[in-house]
Amino acid sequence: MPLFTKMPTLFAKRQRWFSVLSKVIRGKAETNSRLSAKSINISGQFLKTNDEIGYVILDVDTKFSKEAVEILQDVKGTIKTRMVY
Repeated sequence: MPLFTKMPTLFAKRQRWFSVLSKVIRGKAETNSRLSAKSINISGQFLKTNDEIGYVILDVDTKFSKEAVEILQDVKGTIKTRMVY
């Protein structure tokens, strides 16, 4: 059986989120503190930037609530946020 057919099972309790940010350093810190305040554990994080824009990929241990999604979208400098899986 191909690995890709098993992916939903492998990641059933985790979610990966992707956000594009301007002013990334401040946006990343704000994202982390706001999610932490809601007891959402970030199990992995990847950040890539240039002088004007960047993106952050967040792996979280639990499914996001609607409120958590709004937190990501409301972080100052966020251009776009979406769930990867």
